[in-house]
Amino acid sequence: MTPAEDLYPLVAPQLAQLGVNGNRDAVLKAIAAVKTRSRTTLDVARQVAARLDAKHVVVDEKAKKEIAKDPAGYKASLEASLAVLKATEWTPEALERTLRALAEQKGVAAGKIFQPIRIALTGGTVSEPVNELLYVVGRDAALRRLEAAARET
Repeated sequence: MTPAEDLYPLVAPQLAQLGVNGNRDAVLKAIAAVKTRSRTTLDVARQVAARLDAKHVVVDEKAKKEIAKDPAGYKASLEASLAVLKATEWTPEALERTLRALAEQKGVAAGKIFQPIRIALTGGTVSEPVNELLYVVGRDAALRRLEAAARET
């Protein structure tokens, strides 16, 4: 069994209490992505919930401050990311390649592209690598969330 499979029986009931009913494969993929940044199984469950269901994303204070520094830049970054992600193959490798190319095209550090995506998808400023995060959230859900975040800014 993988470490994610070992955690699944502990995390699944907590996800059910949070009202998250992801399929086993999606939950395992999310557990694998978040387990190293979690201290307890409840931490794992909360992070998995945020990846599988947008209603569990709460923007934390640090992320709010990050957005407040440059709301127009945050929105522009999300819109530029959306434009390229819509045409991208949804694999971790292709997602990373596409976003790094966008940063290079814009003449900015990759973090200027990655951080708005991270905030929009998790509500925080720390996560697994953004390409993995996008992959775990899934194409349709990630694009919906990014569009919503760009609209709300």
